[in-house]
Amino acid sequence: FYFAKDYDKIGNRIIKLLPKRAGNIALIFKNDVLLVVSKYLKSYLILLLITFAELISGFLILGIDNSFVLALIIAIVDMLPILGAGTVLVPWSAIMLILGNYKLAIGLFVLAGITYFSRQFLEPKILSDQMNVHPLITLLFMYAGLKIAGFIGLIVAPVVAFIIKITLSRMKNEKNVEKVEDL
Repeated sequence: FYFAKDYDKIGNRIIKLLPKRAGNIALIFKNDVLLVVSKYLKSYLILLLITFAELISGFLILGIDNSFVLALIIAIVDMLPILGAGTVLVPWSAIMLILGNYKLAIGLFVLAGITYFSRQFLEPKILSDQMNVHPLITLLFMYAGLKIAGFIGLIVAPVVAFIIKITLSRMKNEKNVEKVEDL
């Protein structure tokens, strides 16, 4: 609580302890990280809303009661690492199949496939659009993050890609400013 209350004061005090250039770099880095985190959260909010829309549409078509609440809960589960909408929809579909409700079982299974494939297609695209990084680079970083650090790496890797992009563009801008000042 006290750190949160005095966050600005503590941050300003730390910046004053650093040399001027290091303090400026620290401020820029802090702002860049906050920008990355906000864009990352916005990306996943967009994905959550898309999944929610798919689920509620499917539930309404299938005539499922409490469609809004179920779609919201399953969309939130879909945002969790490792889990996905299929974690709920596939077992539910299997139970309906066992109970003899074939129409609902097939509908839930198809809905699980739709949410899975749309998520696989849209996640790199939305992340890259929000973070202004090419989708192929985002996908490459997501794959590398998955291989290096598992599912945590899958989540963190696009953020790392964006931080690298920001850092490189800032370095490029500083070189251009130095060239202009030399003239």
